[in-house]
Amino acid sequence: MPPQRSGLRPARKTLPFVPYEDWVPGQSYEEHPPVCMLYIMEWKLTLNKRTAAKQTEDNLVVAPSDFWNEELASKVTDIVQSTGKSYKADATTIAISVNDRSERDITKHFKELQIDWPVVEKQLQGWSHLLRIGKTLRVNVSFNYMENGKTARTSGRGATAIQLAERDTRLDTEQVVSGTPDAWRQVYTVLRYLEPPCDRGPYCWQDSDSKKHYKLMGHHLRNLVKSVQQGCKLERHNDVP
Repeated sequence: MPPQRSGLRPARKTLPFVPYEDWVPGQSYEEHPPVCMLYIMEWKLTLNKRTAAKQTEDNLVVAPSDFWNEELASKVTDIVQSTGKSYKADATTIAISVNDRSERDITKHFKELQIDWPVVEKQLQGWSHLLRIGKTLRVNVSFNYMENGKTARTSGRGATAIQLAERDTRLDTEQVVSGTPDAWRQVYTVLRYLEPPCDRGPYCWQDSDSKKHYKLMGHHLRNLVKSVQQGCKLERHNDVP
């Protein structure tokens, strides 16, 4: 007769995140037993260490990196730019927790917006077995921006410097470090700075035959970053596999 398994802890089978393209915001994903990851994200934006915005995102099932790429990055950018001042990302702090006394909170600090999302996602999935006994996973994210002192004092001819600083702010906010910053910046440069400007969004790919532009989503960009890290050439749109 096989030994009985203790009912205190469930089997440690990792649950998957829902692919972003399959996610339906507002739809309930609470099932018993659960079939996918489910967590709450609470994020806060501070400007010069003063709270500018905060919000709770309930019942998230997509990977945090996807949510950042496709949803949160643009929200943060809009809030920063709405101030009319020039700010630069200073630091990001992420705390991962579960309401289980046997597990300690995990806190990670990142420079600017150089967030190692795979580390966050691995920790969440490491606790996914606790969802089966009704536990709740939380991700608390704090973004801090500091005002750019040089551009804050400029006027007249300094307008160009302010615009460049704002461009850097957008770059920092939209940059999702799926790999090394160099690989990301290479992908960003090739697929963003187009002449004339493209109306398909911040990133797009142009078909060399039809000349049509196609919008690129966050998961497309991450795949390209991985290709660059693996040694693939990406110097122009024709190099996109």
